[in-house]
Amino acid sequence: MGVLFEYQSSGASRYGEDRIFTAPFAGTYRITVAGAQGGKSWVVLGDGGLGAKMVGTVEMKEGQTLDIRVGKRGHVGGGGGSFVVEHSPQEGEGVIIVAGGGGATVRKDEENCECADAHLLPEGRDSYGELTSGAGGEMGEGGEFCGLWGGGGGGFYGDGPPAGIGGQSYVNGGAGGIGGRSAGGFGGGAGGDPAHGEDPGLGAGGGGGYSGGAGASSEIDGIVAAGGGGSYSSEAVELDNEESEGGFIEGNGFVIIELVEAEPGEIFSISTKRKLYTDALEGFSMERYLTGLSQEALSAQRFILYGAGERLSARRKLLEMIQEELSGERLLLRLFAERAAGERLLRRASEDSFTADRFLREIVMREYQAGRNLKEIIELLHIDGERNLGRGEELSLNAGRYLAELAGDNWSAGRALEGLLAERWATARSLGWPLEAIYLDSVRLLRSSRYLRWNEDEKEKLEFRDHY
Repeated sequence: MGVLFEYQSSGASRYGEDRIFTAPFAGTYRITVAGAQGGKSWVVLGDGGLGAKMVGTVEMKEGQTLDIRVGKRGHVGGGGGSFVVEHSPQEGEGVIIVAGGGGATVRKDEENCECADAHLLPEGRDSYGELTSGAGGEMGEGGEFCGLWGGGGGGFYGDGPPAGIGGQSYVNGGAGGIGGRSAGGFGGGAGGDPAHGEDPGLGAGGGGGYSGGAGASSEIDGIVAAGGGGSYSSEAVELDNEESEGGFIEGNGFVIIELVEAEPGEIFSISTKRKLYTDALEGFSMERYLTGLSQEALSAQRFILYGAGERLSARRKLLEMIQEELSGERLLLRLFAERAAGERLLRRASEDSFTADRFLREIVMREYQAGRNLKEIIELLHIDGERNLGRGEELSLNAGRYLAELAGDNWSAGRALEGLLAERWATARSLGWPLEAIYLDSVRLLRSSRYLRWNEDEKEKLEFRDHY
């Protein structure tokens, strides 16, 4: 009789919002539920595991309300499962139909990676990894975690391990897990890192579903396929086995609800109710469309915020590195400053030493100048002394000459006196003077003559000295 509800998720995000459907009247409804496809890494050869599609019919009462959660594709992580559950059910009850999401893959091949496709059984699928593999969840629990950021997909009741990386269960909100550089899709998809930091390797997150798919890991060049999520239908649902199919859905999940047949007592009012419901549905469809746009914008904002958070963390790390480098540069600057201070001190000491050398050099120059002056004075004194000696010798020579001349004169005078004495003696004898008087005069003359002769000897001595 027509589609009453249809919604398909959009984008790859770990967050989303639930929808509500209220049956307009009692009757048989056909519900089609599809899980989202798993993500793939940047190095993958082939797409992530495909989601399952579950189709069945269920009897509903007028006014009965259903909670609807539509899975989203993982961002390199596992795909989310899609759920249709009774609104406000009792604990452990209310699950109507669930379609599992596909597991993430890295370097997928056809032979080993079929396990990444979600299937129609309630259990999550086991994973394949050349390094580690794990088992899928059972009875609504999450799949196993297998190291290197290959988280397990979330189930209906239990989260996939480990916390934060594995997908959340339906009852805990259904958010996708976060790997090193990936996020699982809304609906319990797990995170997985295709090249994990300090210990390079490959990890893939399991798909969400009624029971979560297992994570997987491998060496850096290995093949990895996480398990797809399990699917489920309650006893109240008559499953259409021909239409239901595992590993079928590409992209995001969806849910469609159609009215197949109303109860007999409701037929007379169907036309009226359909008209009223169609009018309401048009308004609801517009609101749902606007709500869908808002949710997509919100999801995009959340994804942007998530990316901004990662960039902020990277910036903080860079700031820490810059601060460490700045601290090292400050230490180097301090060392350079201390070295400069030491060089200044050495320069000052060198300048002081140079000043002392100059002072000593000036003292030596002064002493040298004084020596030169003293030498000049000594030379002058020596020259003057020699001059004075020369003058003395000249004076002595002149005196000698004078004395010689005087001695010569005395000698001449002595000889003259002797001659005079002889003459007087002859005269006295001729005149007959007394002999005593002549004797005394002769003695006097002789003394004078001896004095003169002595002077002559001294003259000879002077001449001898001057000669030698």
